[in-house]
Amino acid sequence: MIRKIIFAVLISGVTAQTFIPTISVYADNRDYYVSDNSKFLGQTIPPTGKEHGWYKFPDEEWGYYIDYGKLLKDVWVNESDGDYGIGDNGKMVKGWFKNAIDNNWYYFSPDGKVNKGWLQMDGVWYYMDSKGAMLTGWQLIKQRWYYFDTVTGVMASNLKVDSYYLSGDGSLQ
Repeated sequence: MIRKIIFAVLISGVTAQTFIPTISVYADNRDYYVSDNSKFLGQTIPPTGKEHGWYKFPDEEWGYYIDYGKLLKDVWVNESDGDYGIGDNGKMVKGWFKNAIDNNWYYFSPDGKVNKGWLQMDGVWYYMDSKGAMLTGWQLIKQRWYYFDTVTGVMASNLKVDSYYLSGDGSLQ
């Protein structure tokens, strides 16, 4: 079975919470192309015999390497079980991050995967699109309308928005 991994743009940080995509990095089985050496962390790992894969740092955080040990930074790693972000420190991204190019917020769970679909945190609900971007405003989800605050992305419920009443589950009545 051929395993295909695609690296897309993640983000290089301007602040702890804002990231700006820089370049695309693409990897496909054995053929890697890195168009900018700044996508490498500048350190390598001890030989593992594998061409690419996950690396556990001494602090228990995870990174990703290609070319038999070159650690990457500022990329998305698209795996069969989900999409992961690798930050400018070469480690898996966790928590909320804002992409300064598309101006969208993304949430990376504690295991590093970007959340897609419904997300409940601290008693409130959010909805992320198929790429993981947080949705805002009026959204049609599975044939039901919902309203998400245009700043925070929190789903509204049990109130009126634009003269429309939203039920306890947040859907339009």
